Amino acid sequence: MNPFHPFQPALGQKFFNRSGELNSILQRINQSASTAVVGNPHIGKTSLIKKLADPKQLKAANIIASQNAIAELTIELFDEKDTPAKFWQEVCKKAITHKSDFVKPLKVFTNHAKYNSHALFDTFGKIGAKGKRVIVFIDEFDKILNRPHLKSIDFIEPLQAMTQKTGGLCLVITSRKSIADLQEEIPVFGSPFDSNAFHLGGFDDATIDELFLESGLSADGIEEAKLLGGHHPFLLHLAGELLWEVRDKPAAQWCPTRSFH
Repeated sequence: MNPFHPFQPALGQKFFNRSGELNSILQRINQSASTAVVGNPHIGKTSLIKKLADPKQLKAANIIASQNAIAELTIELFDEKDTPAKFWQEVCKKAITHKSDFVKPLKVFTNHAKYNSHALFDTFGKIGAKGKRVIVFIDEFDKILNRPHLKSIDFIEPLQAMTQKTGGLCLVITSRKSIADLQEEIPVFGSPFDSNAFHLGGFDDATIDELFLESGLSADGIEEAKLLGGHHPFLLHLAGELLWEVRDKPAAQWCPTRSFH
């Protein structure tokens, strides 16, 4: 089976490295501090946020399940008609699947008609006062720019107030756009993310070597993949996938560099 997967998030044992980013963001979660993960397309943001939301990863970081409810969302699943009430309805639906009593007050907000930002703020405040929290992982956050109701002040300002002032809500978001770029289109957007953004870059040499260690590619094939992919995770996987498929063919029948470009 081809070990490379350029068009899928790297899950489980397929997730490589990023230990520095993981540890830093998990420490921030432990302090109820929100974080933005910013990076170019296909650099690994979705893989990282899914790893962060993994219960085993959270447990290893001493983020105790009985004190933390998890909700995972992607803005891609919201359309241009969806309102803040719809967003919080989805958050609360996911949060109340956690079996602890502290999330039960969120159930009322799973009814779209019951949404009220003041009441929700108070509810997260009560959760925080108990030393509990809801951790919301939001992928593709920058896509709110195409959802008029979600880039409005009516959504952004209550979201910021809940994350900064209640202690009961922590956000981890991913974005292709920098915080500065988001602020250009949503002037009120920024804190708490403007000083808490992690810029995700490419793989280092050690991670690239690990990626190809048991790939089944020859030494020449690995060097070709490195040449084609550079340090970009997606391009490395794409090059590896192509080279793996033709690994048994004579070199004269395949010129990967030419075909890749």
